[in-house]
Amino acid sequence: MDGVFAARCYAESTDWYISMKVNTTLTIVNLSYNGLSDNGAAALGRYVRVNPALRNLDVTNNRISAIGAKVFAAGLKKNERLDVLRVRLRI
Repeated sequence: MDGVFAARCYAESTDWYISMKVNTTLTIVNLSYNGLSDNGAAALGRYVRVNPALRNLDVTNNRISAIGAKVFAAGLKKNERLDVLRVRLRI
């Protein structure tokens, strides 16, 4: 499997992180429109840190504040393969 599209997984719970952290071969992850909050952004930051294959990530239209974005960005610094990052805030 190259990618996962999580439609309404309610990412705020971070249950998706438990499932995905063991899969370090995903290249495409779409978590757009899933209510991802700062806690979810922190978990996603941990995930992108341990997934060297991730190339395309979509987190558009979630509820990530500046604090969550900063934590998420720390994880992005460790991922050298990510080519596409889609981020757009829902206001």
